[in-house]
Amino acid sequence: MEILKKKLIKFGLILISVTAGLALFITIGNNLANVIFPVDNNIKIEITKGKIGKGSSLYTTLIKDFSVIQTVTLGRRMDEVYNTRKIKPGDKYKIYHSTFGKILKFEYSPEPLKKYVLKSTGTDFIPEEIIPDYTIKKVAVKGSIKSSLYSAMVNSGVDVGTIMSFAKIFQWQVDFLTEVRPDDKFLLVFNKYFIDGKPVESGEIVMAAYKGKVGNYTAVRFKDGNIADYYNADGDSLRKQFLKAPLSFSRISSKFTYHRMHPILRYVRPHLAIDYAAPSGTPISSVASGKVIYKGWKGGYGRTVIVKHNSIYTTQYGHMRAYGRGIRVGKYIKQNAVVGYVGMSGLATGPHLDFKITKYGKPVNYVKLKFPPSKSGAKKNMAKFGEKVEAARKNLEIMQSDYFADSPVPLFGVENKG
Repeated sequence: MEILKKKLIKFGLILISVTAGLALFITIGNNLANVIFPVDNNIKIEITKGKIGKGSSLYTTLIKDFSVIQTVTLGRRMDEVYNTRKIKPGDKYKIYHSTFGKILKFEYSPEPLKKYVLKSTGTDFIPEEIIPDYTIKKVAVKGSIKSSLYSAMVNSGVDVGTIMSFAKIFQWQVDFLTEVRPDDKFLLVFNKYFIDGKPVESGEIVMAAYKGKVGNYTAVRFKDGNIADYYNADGDSLRKQFLKAPLSFSRISSKFTYHRMHPILRYVRPHLAIDYAAPSGTPISSVASGKVIYKGWKGGYGRTVIVKHNSIYTTQYGHMRAYGRGIRVGKYIKQNAVVGYVGMSGLATGPHLDFKITKYGKPVNYVKLKFPPSKSGAKKNMAKFGEKVEAARKNLEIMQSDYFADSPVPLFGVENKG
């Protein structure tokens, strides 16, 4: 036994003899301080897969099955490579752990093209960001609308994220709630990411076009410095001071009018606003940047937020189910900020948004207002932007064929700028 001890010590191993059962426990160096021999064959490595739940954090997800020390330590190390506050519902994770609750490796995937791995050292975790090898291919899709843009794009094989991106590109030009008509056409070219030959994620839209009764519009993606945005073929920004609508993919249930039968009070009176019917909980966006000047219960409007955009325009959002996160009086918010969620608070027969805009304090019909475009970054770099336009033109040449056969001139020559 003494000879065995001397040999083990010579190789940096520590031997502890236990008379009961004659078991030998050997700790190998400092790097594997958590490895114990002989290994219990009943202890196996298990893999737990899951998604971050609604209202959960990394801590609340791990603490259910693992110790506080492991959970806190892993969270601190994770923050070194990824801000854990950005973890959101639906993000995927994978945990390699022993049957007695020891985390050996933790994998977190906020997106298909990026993964964060934390490996246990026994008393700590080593974080690592991993970006797999991938290829990018351009995907072109075109189609015609029968009922709605959403259903037409879904039937064309476009994923939900890309559909929403398309709608956001033209949200200043087209109200996809009210202005879409049968036989309107759409076209888009977007990047698709592949890993090992399999598609994993859709990327940014490179170019897009919409041709309908409301007008013909083209969008070309251009990156000005660190900011990417969309412009028409002349380099004019598609962004405007105000959005076309505060909601996406719903419908107008009551228009701006001076004579409407109130559904609850049952008498005719002016309805100087627009009602957007949508499922309860649908996010409501501020149509423009501005300062929140009111948040609270406002009589028949229920939960209401009022935003002052400048010395001319003020918008009001009523009947909300809940307020947007961080919305408070005095706060300056940006265009597209979520001010609240569709509900039926106050005098409402069903979930909808009561949306009102005033000009110099007087209510006006929002759908008839015209707003100028924002400043264009492409105008400053027309040479580089011209390359993007030419690439987009080539894409159109490949795709157009009979797509715009009813147009006597190419798409880029007949677009509306409004």
